[in-house]
Amino acid sequence: MLIKHPSQLKTIYEDRVVHSLSEIISIIETIQMLKNSSGLEYFEHYRGHSLESYKLEPGLSRLTKDSSILKDIEQELQVRFEKEFLPMKLDKLELSKIYNGSTSYEREWKMSLQSQHLGLKTRLLDWSINWRIALMFAIENEVYHGRDGVFWIFFCPREWRYNSARRNEYLSIHPFEIADFYLINQGFLLDRNFKEYTGSMRQLRQAGRYTLQPYDKAIIPLESQPEVNQYLIKIIIDGGSKAQIKKDLEESEGIILDWAYYKNESEIDEMLKIINTETILKFIL
Repeated sequence: MLIKHPSQLKTIYEDRVVHSLSEIISIIETIQMLKNSSGLEYFEHYRGHSLESYKLEPGLSRLTKDSSILKDIEQELQVRFEKEFLPMKLDKLELSKIYNGSTSYEREWKMSLQSQHLGLKTRLLDWSINWRIALMFAIENEVYHGRDGVFWIFFCPREWRYNSARRNEYLSIHPFEIADFYLINQGFLLDRNFKEYTGSMRQLRQAGRYTLQPYDKAIIPLESQPEVNQYLIKIIIDGGSKAQIKKDLEESEGIILDWAYYKNESEIDEMLKIINTETILKFIL
């Protein structure tokens, strides 16, 4: 059977319970055929959750289901990030540029994406094009071994994908003002100081991509949105098998959490924890 649409794979694999790394690899080999058989109409992205109960929703959306409050929190968080964090010069941000005669919000996009990787709460949701990274996040926390996790596969359609070839389309819109579904693959400079930029290094190692929706949609988990759910496949990772899968993943693929996070940044973590907590408490009591 020639696979042409995610629905065909969803029928086969939705809620499949896996018990080993070899099972997951077998599924991935089939999954990855779709991008070629569909002429790149669909491209797979991955995300892992430690617990089956976790929803596909951004960090901020887990705190409030009021879209106006969500917007107020995110905007104030970004203001504080720029005012208090950027002067520390711990991450690179390019200045805004002009493309085709229109205003560019490249700086604002870069701040949103890199602040997300540094720990600021946003309405961005992380994905990876490396299935190993997503699987690691589903199984690495030993506190949740023995409890089922989830390995998500998202076949993002072409119309929602924004890469370097479509950069002008999304850079002309402020990330706070988008009206549609976006999956962002934003490039960055590999200059001689690149390894000093923690946010960029984490994005690179985690093969990061990001989904972003307008505020009225961001409060709804992706799997609860029919127009998005048709492109999602939920694979359940047997809790009792997590320890062995983690061991096999580390030994065969060399994927561990410390590598994916690049380096410990206790000063960054503490500062952003304060910014997150103080700002959120201001709006949510």
